[in-house]
Amino acid sequence: MTARGLDSKGDEPYAIQVEAFRLIIAIDQALTYLESRDIDASVYRVELKNWIDMVLHVPNNWGGSSAVQTGFPPTPMAHLQTLAILLDVDRPSLSPKPEQTLRTVLNTVFELLSDDEGLSDSLRAYIYRLANEMRTALDDESLVGSFDFADAAERLWVALQAAAGQSQRNESAWKQASADLFRDAGAAALGSMPSLALTVMQLMQTAS
Repeated sequence: MTARGLDSKGDEPYAIQVEAFRLIIAIDQALTYLESRDIDASVYRVELKNWIDMVLHVPNNWGGSSAVQTGFPPTPMAHLQTLAILLDVDRPSLSPKPEQTLRTVLNTVFELLSDDEGLSDSLRAYIYRLANEMRTALDDESLVGSFDFADAAERLWVALQAAAGQSQRNESAWKQASADLFRDAGAAALGSMPSLALTVMQLMQTAS
């Protein structure tokens, strides 16, 4: 408890633990994607267990004194780096139904905005502007190539998380909307238009 800071006041230590496992889940989804492309990811599957152990600091003792190499052995760390390089070369492609997937999420967001009175005016205006910009870009083919969907979706994801935190009665609905933004992570949730360079892995890493 002391080593992790979980005995201190505040939510940050717990948020760090959640973030660590969010990244573990992202790695697992990335491996599923690589395997779907008949890429041999077996060495990374083996290392995934080691990476989880590293997050949990198993079988070591967080309260004890140990060298960095004890908790983070060089070989699993090296494999983590090579996986990152591999994903830079071959990231998850985008879903064949980008417009419909994204429009469905945006429609849900607009419905929640009109129904949820628990949001602050500034957050409501921010979410509306983001969602409206994305919908406008989808409607106007001339904007598709120049609109930064990756950046907009990243900011929208963060805003939806904030809305879930503020909402008094629609917390689960806001969380579901943010989850839907990245559903079917193995195949990537958004976009197939060539101009959309958005991938689930990019978003999960940057938005978190």
